[in-house]
Amino acid sequence: MIYFFPGLDACIIFCYFFHMVEFPTTQLGFEQAFSTEEACIDYLIQLRWPEGVKCPHCQSEKLWRSGHLLQCSVCGRQTRVMAGTIFQDTHLPLMIWYRAIWMIMNQKYGANAMDLMRLLGISHKTAWNLLHKLRRAMVRPDRDKLYGVVEVDETYIGGSEEGVHGRQIVHKDIAAIAVEVRGQKLGRIRMRLVETAGSDALIPFIKNNIEPGSQVITDGLASYSNLQSLGLEHIIKTSSSNKKALPNVHLIISLLKRWILGTFQGSISKKQFDYYLDEFVFRFNRRTSSNRVKLFQRLMEEAVITSPVTRFNIKDI
Repeated sequence: MIYFFPGLDACIIFCYFFHMVEFPTTQLGFEQAFSTEEACIDYLIQLRWPEGVKCPHCQSEKLWRSGHLLQCSVCGRQTRVMAGTIFQDTHLPLMIWYRAIWMIMNQKYGANAMDLMRLLGISHKTAWNLLHKLRRAMVRPDRDKLYGVVEVDETYIGGSEEGVHGRQIVHKDIAAIAVEVRGQKLGRIRMRLVETAGSDALIPFIKNNIEPGSQVITDGLASYSNLQSLGLEHIIKTSSSNKKALPNVHLIISLLKRWILGTFQGSISKKQFDYYLDEFVFRFNRRTSSNRVKLFQRLMEEAVITSPVTRFNIKDI
């Protein structure tokens, strides 16, 4: 890939081969690697165009960079480095974004807006928007479905309610949860907010998240009675306690509620609830990663292919 560097003799062409960053494994190394906005932009270019940048208009490989712009030396057209990514139209330096991602991925239970506000010196509103944009990059729409043996159940999230009976809710939220069971270990998980505990909500969740041919284990709720039509083997387990009948999914439910209470003090906007669940799923499914730094790289890879997100309204908190 050939870059022209502005400010140098126009007759001189410098061939610049963009090498992969040897990624830092410590906070100090991270600060040194991304100590300038230029270094952050270079890393973003590397992620977006690993095979080398080509002009989208004339396919020329002769480009030069000025700030966040790449300009073709053949047709003169410009390409914005952050266009079409989660970073598009941001008013924050990439240095702030990278430090936020590093912080979020290197804390076992994540971070909330107050944490980012204090540590990065940004407003609470900005921190909240940044977090929610990143959560939208945590789930690939084409991710593989769960397969094999899968436990499924639903849980209610919220405080106790008076005057309601059975599975009725007033202010609580219902989350459907599916967990792969691999012998004595847990595999991947899936979660989604549902409006009711009826079949019209739970069956689509199962269809969208579990591969046909799998063995699905549920309790005796009638909403699960038609799973065979999805090509699934349905096993019903009942007990005096659902925790005994479905121990794996209830372990995940316990961890989820503890995470919500510990990281967010139990306060989560219903409008954004699914994205909090996405963050929990992202973290849990990568819990066995031997190097937490890989989580930063993975989220960055997803961020550059995630469509831009409109700025949120602080009233949605």
